[in-house]
Amino acid sequence: MVQKFRNLVPGFALLLAMAACQQNSADDADRGAAPPAADAVAAGTPADAAHDAEADESHDAQTLRVIMQGLSVEMQAFSHALFIDDTVQMVARAGAIADHAHLLPSEVERIKGVLGTEMPAFEAADERVHLGAERLHDIAKTGKLDEVVRQFGEVQRDCVACHTQFRERLRTDRP
Repeated sequence: MVQKFRNLVPGFALLLAMAACQQNSADDADRGAAPPAADAVAAGTPADAAHDAEADESHDAQTLRVIMQGLSVEMQAFSHALFIDDTVQMVARAGAIADHAHLLPSEVERIKGVLGTEMPAFEAADERVHLGAERLHDIAKTGKLDEVVRQFGEVQRDCVACHTQFRERLRTDRP
């Protein structure tokens, strides 16, 4: 078990560094907007509507940047709960990660415009992370820490893989 936590620490450190970078470089449109509170993210849309590109713009939809900032907060809260063995918070945070707000339709169009023919790859990466987060939520409910650690690591790897492939091109804090 200790070895599994040691394997998780480098990924967690990378996640924290990415979160700090995200929060320190807000773009003009998001200046002054704080990341969603954990409770607001937890009250997000159901999982089946979370990735609905046709969603009404007024229904908990957000920009990609704001969603990522909220997910960063939830991932950090989940990690903290894991380290202190707080199953209740692990379940709550994993649920919030899986059920985050969906993208504004205008944001989906922006992403399509940037990625073009790579949009299906972006959607596939998003789906991998989403399904992994749903599995994390289900596993967290069991309280089996070895499985929770393994699945959390998988979600982190999928997040970082998506960031590596798409983040730089989708950033809105640069001209």
